[in-house]
Amino acid sequence: MITEFIHQAVARYVSKSNINWLARHTSNSGCEACGSCYGLHSGAKRCGTSTCRYCGTIQCSSNGLGNGCCKVCFHGLLPGWSGSEGICRYNGCKAEAVARGIRGKRYVCRDHAAQQFGADYLGKRLADRDKEWALV
Repeated sequence: MITEFIHQAVARYVSKSNINWLARHTSNSGCEACGSCYGLHSGAKRCGTSTCRYCGTIQCSSNGLGNGCCKVCFHGLLPGWSGSEGICRYNGCKAEAVARGIRGKRYVCRDHAAQQFGADYLGKRLADRDKEWALV
Protein backbone atom coordinates (compact mmCIF):
# COMPACT_ATOMS: atom_id res chain seq x y z
CA MET A 1 0.00 0.00 0.00
CA ILE A 2 2.74 2.47 0.91
CA THR A 3 4.76 1.64 -2.22
CA GLU A 4 1.67 2.20 -4.38
CA PHE A 5 1.25 5.65 -2.84
CA ILE A 6 4.89 6.46 -3.53
CA HIS A 7 4.57 5.31 -7.15
CA GLN A 8 1.48 7.45 -7.61
CA ALA A 9 3.11 10.52 -6.09
CA VAL A 10 6.33 10.41 -8.16
CA ALA A 11 6.40 12.93 -11.00
CA ARG A 12 7.21 11.41 -14.36
CA TYR A 13 7.57 12.47 -17.99
CA VAL A 14 4.59 11.71 -20.22
CA SER A 15 4.30 12.36 -23.95
CA LYS A 16 2.20 15.47 -24.63
CA SER A 17 0.34 13.56 -27.36
CA ASN A 18 -0.56 10.94 -24.73
CA ILE A 19 -1.88 13.66 -22.42
CA ASN A 20 -4.09 14.97 -25.25
CA TRP A 21 -5.38 11.46 -25.97
CA LEU A 22 -6.19 10.84 -22.29
CA ALA A 23 -8.10 14.13 -22.10
CA ARG A 24 -10.44 12.90 -24.86
CA HIS A 25 -10.88 9.44 -23.34
CA THR A 26 -12.02 10.12 -19.79
CA SER A 27 -13.51 6.65 -19.36
CA ASN A 28 -10.05 5.06 -19.67
CA SER A 29 -9.43 2.70 -16.76
CA GLY A 30 -5.64 2.76 -17.20
CA CYS A 31 -2.91 4.84 -15.61
CA GLU A 32 -3.97 8.47 -15.37
CA ALA A 33 -0.52 9.53 -16.62
CA CYS A 34 0.17 7.19 -19.56
CA GLY A 35 -3.12 5.32 -20.15
CA SER A 36 -1.61 1.83 -19.86
CA CYS A 37 -3.27 -0.79 -17.70
CA TYR A 38 -0.06 -2.83 -17.45
CA GLY A 39 1.48 -1.29 -14.33
CA LEU A 40 -1.64 -0.77 -12.22
CA HIS A 41 -2.03 -2.73 -8.99
CA SER A 42 -4.80 -2.84 -6.37
CA GLY A 43 -6.74 0.20 -7.47
CA ALA A 44 -3.71 2.44 -8.01
CA LYS A 45 -4.30 5.39 -10.34
CA ARG A 46 -0.77 5.45 -11.79
CA CYS A 47 1.84 2.93 -12.90
CA GLY A 48 5.05 2.50 -11.00
CA THR A 49 7.95 4.57 -12.30
CA SER A 50 11.23 3.59 -13.88
CA THR A 51 14.28 5.78 -14.47
CA CYS A 52 16.18 5.33 -17.72
CA ARG A 53 19.76 4.26 -17.07
CA TYR A 54 21.04 6.25 -20.06
CA CYS A 55 19.18 9.58 -20.15
CA GLY A 56 17.86 9.63 -16.57
CA THR A 57 14.23 10.29 -17.56
CA ILE A 58 11.67 9.17 -14.97
CA GLN A 59 8.69 7.62 -16.75
CA CYS A 60 5.89 5.12 -16.29
CA SER A 61 7.36 1.63 -16.09
CA SER A 62 4.91 0.45 -18.76
CA ASN A 63 6.96 2.44 -21.32
CA GLY A 64 9.26 -0.57 -21.39
CA LEU A 65 6.60 -2.80 -22.96
CA GLY A 66 8.02 -4.38 -26.07
CA ASN A 67 11.75 -4.10 -25.57
CA GLY A 68 12.46 -2.72 -22.08
CA CYS A 69 13.87 0.51 -23.49
CA CYS A 70 13.22 4.18 -22.77
CA LYS A 71 10.60 5.98 -24.89
CA VAL A 72 12.62 9.22 -24.77
CA CYS A 73 16.13 8.20 -25.85
CA PHE A 74 15.04 4.89 -27.49
CA HIS A 75 18.11 2.96 -26.28
CA GLY A 76 18.31 3.37 -22.49
CA LEU A 77 17.51 0.38 -20.31
CA LEU A 78 14.58 0.63 -17.90
CA PRO A 79 15.17 -1.19 -14.58
CA GLY A 80 12.69 -3.94 -13.81
CA TRP A 81 12.45 -5.30 -17.34
CA SER A 82 13.91 -8.62 -18.38
CA GLY A 83 17.50 -8.22 -19.50
CA SER A 84 17.87 -4.69 -18.18
CA GLU A 85 20.80 -5.62 -15.95
CA GLY A 86 24.23 -6.55 -17.21
CA ILE A 87 27.64 -5.41 -18.30
CA CYS A 88 28.86 -3.75 -21.46
CA ARG A 89 29.40 -6.26 -24.26
CA TYR A 90 32.42 -4.49 -25.75
CA ASN A 91 35.46 -6.73 -25.59
CA GLY A 92 37.28 -6.20 -22.30
CA CYS A 93 34.83 -3.63 -20.90
CA LYS A 94 33.32 -4.52 -17.54
CA ALA A 95 31.26 -1.33 -16.97
CA GLU A 96 27.55 -1.47 -16.18
CA ALA A 97 25.34 -1.51 -19.29
CA VAL A 98 23.02 1.49 -19.58
CA ALA A 99 21.68 1.09 -23.13
CA ARG A 100 21.09 -1.25 -26.04
CA GLY A 101 23.52 -0.58 -28.83
CA ILE A 102 22.67 0.19 -32.42
CA ARG A 103 22.45 -3.50 -33.28
CA GLY A 104 19.76 -3.83 -30.61
CA LYS A 105 21.02 -6.83 -28.69
CA ARG A 106 24.47 -5.65 -27.70
CA TYR A 107 24.39 -3.88 -24.33
CA VAL A 108 26.71 -0.92 -23.95
CA CYS A 109 28.04 1.27 -21.12
CA ARG A 110 27.75 5.06 -21.12
CA ASP A 111 31.12 5.58 -22.87
CA HIS A 112 30.45 3.06 -25.62
CA ALA A 113 26.91 4.39 -26.08
CA ALA A 114 28.34 7.86 -26.74
CA GLN A 115 30.77 6.27 -29.18
CA GLN A 116 27.98 4.45 -31.05
CA PHE A 117 25.26 7.12 -31.02
CA GLY A 118 27.49 10.18 -31.29
CA ALA A 119 28.50 12.72 -28.66
CA ASP A 120 25.47 14.97 -29.21
CA TYR A 121 22.77 12.24 -29.44
CA LEU A 122 21.75 12.33 -25.79
CA GLY A 123 21.61 16.14 -25.71
CA LYS A 124 19.32 16.14 -28.76
CA ARG A 125 16.99 13.53 -27.25
CA LEU A 126 16.76 15.47 -23.96
CA ALA A 127 16.02 18.69 -25.89
CA ASP A 128 13.24 16.84 -27.76
CA ARG A 129 11.95 15.50 -24.43
CA ASP A 130 11.67 19.03 -23.08
CA LYS A 131 9.58 20.04 -26.14
CA GLU A 132 7.42 16.92 -26.61
CA TRP A 133 7.02 15.57 -23.06
CA ALA A 134 5.54 17.06 -19.89
CA LEU A 135 6.47 16.38 -16.28
CA VAL A 136 3.26 15.35 -14.48
